[in-house]
Amino acid sequence: MEKSTASVLTEENGVTDQLLRKVAWGPTQKATSWPAYLVNDYNFHTVAYG
Repeated sequence: MEKSTASVLTEENGVTDQLLRKVAWGPTQKATSWPAYLVNDYNFHTVAYG
């Protein structure tokens, strides 16, 4: 990990901006998904959903 990124992740650095702390941690490994979507009155769904 780069030195500048590591300094944001420590508790004693005084960074209070939660958005900055989340960006420093990087993207999450979790993703939310649904079997179907409705966008502008168009229905999209996965093959498994039917």
